[in-house]
Amino acid sequence: MVDKQELENAVASLKNDVKKAENHTILKIDRKLKAFKRTLKQMPGHEKTKRKMLKFAEEKNALKNIYKNPEKRRKIVKISTQDLIKVMASPKSTLEEKAIAKLLYQNDFLKQSIEKMKESLKLKEDDAEWLEILMRSGKKVQKQQSISEVENETDDEEEKYLSSPEKSNHISNSF
Repeated sequence: MVDKQELENAVASLKNDVKKAENHTILKIDRKLKAFKRTLKQMPGHEKTKRKMLKFAEEKNALKNIYKNPEKRRKIVKISTQDLIKVMASPKSTLEEKAIAKLLYQNDFLKQSIEKMKESLKLKEDDAEWLEILMRSGKKVQKQQSISEVENETDDEEEKYLSSPEKSNHISNSF
């Protein structure tokens, strides 16, 4: 069984490959966007082209700086275990998941480096346990989440207090 630290280190080692794949995919999307702009100049009212252009622009924004975020690198490894074409075609997939699937689909070297990582750690495709370990938040992230939850609870309590009828009656009676 592999531990969390080994997985984190292996995923962190993918950073340069993810950056290279991201740049490559964004360049491809930019070329498509330029082609759509040319098409729109020729046919200004073409709605289908506008929708496609908007979709590609959203994917480009979803892909920007994906290599910097360790959580997104973990998602890349997780999505690499799934069928990429199904992820891209699924209406249930989020925009980010579709963009990551496109990133993996268009860049074989990224898929190969993920496979090398899996082989070096002796991970199996059908073993969901290592995916759960990988997607589990670290202690630092859990601590930040618990702090933000406490802050949200105090904000909610303040709102309830301020919006309660007793408080509003007390405020109106004091003037």
